[in-house]
Amino acid sequence: MFRHLLWIILCSGVLSASASEPGQLHTARIWSVGLPDQKNTIWNDAPVSPKRAALYSMLFPGLGQISNKQYWKLPVVYGLLGTGIYFFQYNLSGYNEFRKVYADRLQNIYKDKYIHSTPDIATVKGWRDYHKRYLDLTVLLSVVGYGLQIIDAHVAAHLRGFDITPGLTCQFRPSVQSGLCGMIPGISIAFTPW
Repeated sequence: MFRHLLWIILCSGVLSASASEPGQLHTARIWSVGLPDQKNTIWNDAPVSPKRAALYSMLFPGLGQISNKQYWKLPVVYGLLGTGIYFFQYNLSGYNEFRKVYADRLQNIYKDKYIHSTPDIATVKGWRDYHKRYLDLTVLLSVVGYGLQIIDAHVAAHLRGFDITPGLTCQFRPSVQSGLCGMIPGISIAFTPW
């Protein structure tokens, strides 16, 4: 709210200053107050809001990665999404089929296609429980994957402006530290820019 109010005040001040010049209204000054010059703007360096990237990923999986310009992550996101959908459908159809067969076997109805391969009711119950267990696991892992892609979009948007200079070095040096038993040899690590 405060930003919008400040923007309106700045724009009205520029317009009134521009209008005070005789016969001219410089609308270009409005854009030079709050926005960078269009010729010098680099699209890849534009700041990305982490909240917006996370919201995009919540609304449509992978959209936060697109807003972060990390297109290489899209096959991973959609591959995991497709795998989750496939195993959900497979386990759901298996569970529904064996649940129906189990209910029929409890009523002594033996008209299913598993009559020759699994004649006893305990085996049918085992297959029903097997598909139910993996159906639940598939849903759980899909929800975790959905949350991870949201977290990934949020963190990537935060780290987009992180400066990694080529002169950053890591140096390992031998050191001696005093301890309870006397002097103890060790290794110290120092991160230094050029």
